[in-house]
Amino acid sequence: MKDMSFAVASYALDKNLLYFSSQDNIGLYALDMDTLKIRYKNYFPFHDFNARFLWGKALRVERDIWFSPFYYLHPSICYDIEKNAFSPIEHSETKERQPGHPYCYMARHGNKVYIFPIKERQILVYNLNKELIKSVVIDIDADILTMYAAVDKNKVYLPVSNSNGIIVFDMETFLYSYIRIGTEDIRISDIIFIEGCLYFSSRNCAELYCYNPEKKALTMKTIGSKESQIDSLGFDGQNIWGTILYEDKIFKTDIQLGRVEFWEIPVQKCPLPDNCLWRKNASLNYRYMIDYGNSWYITSDYENAIYVFDRIENKFRNRISICVSQDIEEVAQFQMQMERFGVIREDKDKDLKYYLEMIKKSTEEI
Repeated sequence: MKDMSFAVASYALDKNLLYFSSQDNIGLYALDMDTLKIRYKNYFPFHDFNARFLWGKALRVERDIWFSPFYYLHPSICYDIEKNAFSPIEHSETKERQPGHPYCYMARHGNKVYIFPIKERQILVYNLNKELIKSVVIDIDADILTMYAAVDKNKVYLPVSNSNGIIVFDMETFLYSYIRIGTEDIRISDIIFIEGCLYFSSRNCAELYCYNPEKKALTMKTIGSKESQIDSLGFDGQNIWGTILYEDKIFKTDIQLGRVEFWEIPVQKCPLPDNCLWRKNASLNYRYMIDYGNSWYITSDYENAIYVFDRIENKFRNRISICVSQDIEEVAQFQMQMERFGVIREDKDKDLKYYLEMIKKSTEEI
């Protein structure tokens, strides 16, 4: 057995269990939010064990968790919680796919699931049986490069890469529009929808914005110093919360952007393992604020940890080190299986075909 430390890449909450993928390997793990214990669940059936940040977004759909990939060679995949098994999600085979970060967000509306890509500029619409039923072409010369989006009933608000632009997509009519908010120096990052308004942060600054689409009115509140930036945002039903990169703080303010309160995150500044140093200087650290049981579970990329903040007592009460013992022999056997099915190959164009055949066969054997 070997202890492995890593950070959260994507997550989905099922009752008291937080399922998450790793930024530093292809494992799927589950955190019990009550006992704070982390357990290994399965391996994503793709490529070598130490592959980085394969899965960018997750969405729980009934008793399944859908994962969208960060790289175009990987198809979307579905994890069955009860069976602890993976199955493929039918994929759009367009010739326009380019290397990069192809899928940024997923949302469910009624009996359909929507996957929002980046490079393909088409929105993929699925039924709950994981069958592709429609694709909607987005005729906008811009990339959606963010894992964040805001949802209000049937509308999704998708920030456009490094700009003040937002694509507004209607999940009922399949119509979309493109709007710009404020001045061109705004770079919309995290975004949430509250009581008819969009609240969002901007890259490379610590300012929180509020935009009213009906009145087309924009207000702004400076939260941190000029050298800092807001990483993630959350809403508890009354107040807006967020994390501040470089200052290692969380803040709370009301929806009028009035008084602001701060709490310091009790970082330990533990050195990252060698295999995690690739993201030490990334522009994102506190990637997620996860709401559970009157607490925020705040993930840290820099420390391979999750900090738990109690909103009742207004204090941090736990630091969870994301470290799991892995059976190295099991990993080696998994690698051999992957090679036997032809998944680890130099011919990357054939990877997808072999991969789909492999997990279809694995599913049939269950």
